[in-house]
Formats: sequence, structure tokens, C-alpha cells
Amino acid sequence: EAEAFLVERTTWATDDACLLVRKTYRPEHLQPRRATTDMDLGRLSSRDLRALENKSLYGKFVLSQTWPTREFRTLVTLWEAGVPVPYPVGQNGADIWMEYVATPDGSPAPRLSDHRGDDLPAIAEAVREAAVRMSAAGIVHGDFSPFNVLVPEPGTISVIDVPQAIDATSTTGMSLLQRDLDNFTAWFARRGVALDADDWFGDCMTHAFR
Repeated sequence: EAEAFLVERTTWATDDACLLVRKTYRPEHLQPRRATTDMDLGRLSSRDLRALENKSLYGKFVLSQTWPTREFRTLVTLWEAGVPVPYPVGQNGADIWMEYVATPDGSPAPRLSDHRGDDLPAIAEAVREAAVRMSAAGIVHGDFSPFNVLVPEPGTISVIDVPQAIDATSTTGMSLLQRDLDNFTAWFARRGVALDADDWFGDCMTHAFR
């Protein structure tokens, strides 16, 4: 759906610099054939909704911004809720600028699916807490898996790729959450770490409906 570029950001007056990630959505992922969701439409103005309905040029532009805009807004919401996600720096059209999640030596943080450390119990607890915090923020990831969790340091995580996020209190949201928690529980169980998927789901729902 997108490409990621590592970019160095510097200041004009000093030599201070940092690394950021620029995530750029591919044009084919932003075509009108990509359906919008109730979550997207609920955030649009009446002018934008009319443009979508009329399929005007401006309406096509609005539609092209849906996916990157949704991901950036979701990142902001999750960051403010204390969920471990890359810090959302900004959005410009199809580009999202965010924190570069790295290991202490500056290397890209590995995905949990590739992690081979002995800290899985701590990571399992961090993953559990992240899902609960997302639910408390009213959000279900939509594709929460070891492929979308980074491990920057032992026992810590960063959740990535949230353009498919959905309302935690919706029927679809609850179904997706239950699926992902079941899959995560099975993944950890194969590595000797026990999680109770039903208890985890119940905790998430308790926080979602507070």
C-alpha cells in the first residue's frame, strides 16, 4: 500500500539533526475504487461529503486523501492515549512523516515476527497493554499482528501500520479485535508464553465502553 523512506531532518541554524520516516502511499492505493468507511465519512465536512456524492474532481481529491489522513489521525489519537506508536510528525497529501523507530545502535527496529530474544514474557505484556489502551481510545487496529509490532529494545514495542483502524465499539471492530487477539495468543503460546484471549478481549471491551 505504501513505501517508506528514511529522511534526515536538520535545522537551519545548527547542526542538530534527526532521522524520520516518510511513508508515501502508492497512487494505485488511493484510487476511487478503494471504499471509504463510516469512520472516514464521519470526519468529513458537508462540502466534502457533497463532493464525494457528486464524484467531482474535488471529490476525487478528498477520496485520495482518505487513507493517509485516517492513518495520521489515528496515530495522533493513539499517541495521545499513551499507546506505543511512532510519534506522528505531520502529513502532506499522501505522505505521512513519523518517528524513526530504531534499536539503541541506530538500526531499524525488527518486527516482532523476526524477534529472537528471551524477553517474550515482557513483550507479551506490552502487546496486551497496547491492545487495551487502543480499545480505551476507541480504536481497533484492524491488522494487529507480530508483523505490525516493532521491538526497538528488549521488552518494549512500537505498533505500526494503522490505516485500517476501526471503531472499537462497532460489531466489525469487536470481531476483528477478537480475531487478532486469538491469533496473537496462539503465536505467543507456540513460543511458551501463555495469554488468555477471552480475558484479554474482555479487558479491552471493558475499557472501550467506559
